[in-house]
Amino acid sequence: MRGNRYQLIVRMEFAGQRVDVKDFLSHAELRQGELEEMAVIDSVSYGQLFQEALPRVIETDEENERLLAVLEQLDELPSLTPEQESLAELLTMLIRQFEARYDLGSALPLEALRSLMEDRGLRQRDLLGVFGLSSVASDVLNGKREISKLHARRLAEYFRVPVSVFYLRT
Repeated sequence: MRGNRYQLIVRMEFAGQRVDVKDFLSHAELRQGELEEMAVIDSVSYGQLFQEALPRVIETDEENERLLAVLEQLDELPSLTPEQESLAELLTMLIRQFEARYDLGSALPLEALRSLMEDRGLRQRDLLGVFGLSSVASDVLNGKREISKLHARRLAEYFRVPVSVFYLRT
């Protein structure tokens, strides 16, 4: 940081003894108005959200499913408050940490399904309970049909893996 060309922009919370570094900007960038308004988290609102969600380190598939449901509820909202964004970020980190044990790399849902079937020596007919009709199972396994949310949940239960394994990653 030669020549004092940069400023450190921070939000300070003395009560929490915390300093959050938001961004490094040059004097010119600061004058041009490139400093975004820092999102301020209301600790009472966040505390209420936290108390409702009760996030913690995930150790079971059931706990993972519960927190996935909370995250899905947040994702369905038209816009999020800073408190909701913070909770969603925390939930995402916890879920990713838990699901790392099921790491199928960057496999697409269909590839993950095929891999799980192969690992267990399963055939299409073994999944009729999941898909209901052999034609639906065939269409999904041949890539003619996407895995629906209902089928993703059933597959997750059947294979005892997180439902996100069968969602298309973007």
